[in-house]
Amino acid sequence: MKKITLFLILTVCGFNATKAQSILRFTPSLGTGEVYTNLDSAYTDAQDDDILYLSGNTFLFTPNYIEKRLTWVGAGIHSDSTNATGETKLNPTFSTQNLLSIRPGAGSSSFSGINFGGMRLYDCDVAGNISLVTFSRCKFMSTSISLSYNSNYIGSVLSYRFQECIFNTFVEGNGFQTSAPSNITFDNCLFAKGLFRLRTGAYTFNNCIFWATSQYDRIQQNSGCTFNDCIFWDAADPDFLSYDGLPSGNVFNRCVFSHPTIPAGSSGTNPTVINNCIANVTDLFVNTNGNFAYEDGDDFHLLTGSAALTAGADGGQCGIYGGAVPAKQGFVPFNPHISSATIAPATINGTLNISIRTTSQSY
Repeated sequence: MKKITLFLILTVCGFNATKAQSILRFTPSLGTGEVYTNLDSAYTDAQDDDILYLSGNTFLFTPNYIEKRLTWVGAGIHSDSTNATGETKLNPTFSTQNLLSIRPGAGSSSFSGINFGGMRLYDCDVAGNISLVTFSRCKFMSTSISLSYNSNYIGSVLSYRFQECIFNTFVEGNGFQTSAPSNITFDNCLFAKGLFRLRTGAYTFNNCIFWATSQYDRIQQNSGCTFNDCIFWDAADPDFLSYDGLPSGNVFNRCVFSHPTIPAGSSGTNPTVINNCIANVTDLFVNTNGNFAYEDGDDFHLLTGSAALTAGADGGQCGIYGGAVPAKQGFVPFNPHISSATIAPATINGTLNISIRTTSQSY
């Protein structure tokens, strides 16, 4: 495989997105990269601290684990920003829902602009600390994902951070595994289904939006969660937050509920704490297309005059377009991307006109 410059290969990857899979394995220390058409091969050859740039396409990834410290960069997950390249999607080889575990060796990895498709992020299957793994502007679409260890590995700690991610999937925690806590932060994320048994460890949700796609997508049996400047939209199920009781120890700060009253949750020795929250707020979003399923056309900006515009910290807004780093419309990955590509249908005097436009952003 020929070594080429990073700028050229990124252009090639994007340009070929509608024709074939393209992966650049880039080695920052050498300043060179290699082109692949098979993701398994690119991963096999990758070394710690390499960057894998994936074009817009659906990639088959056979391994059911990642144990290398890598940066994974896709073309994006939203039609607004990927109409020239197509979104980057991981889809397993022999199953519509392949399990994918992040192992300790993959600690400090990052993923951005990737739709995990049928790949189900699942419990770590070996002992050991997992240092902070970051998912930015990614989409999760399987029936559920599990953010934990598959055994009560004493002393093991898992750390994840999700930024501007879309969860069209049920999110599960570590249940009763008290010796292997999970420390997870969610910033400016959308949750179209429920949360279940997020318990041992610390779970922090900042400027997130929650709703239920159906009456079975509920937030239940969680404790030790802190919700800051979030919006809870009852959507398809008015009981999605209070069903089966709200276990003890959760904290709600400056949250907005569309429910007629704020779900009180548990009391007793470790009560649910509710600080400066408001209920019965029904003037919320600009456009959710009249249904409760996530669609790219949904617009979660807040309506003019909504109480949620000033209910957050320091009088700021709740929801994904508030907070320290508001969500970016279109969920565009940080790296420069191809925003348009025009290829003439024929040559003129032996010349084929090609116009490729790239766009970058500050965050």
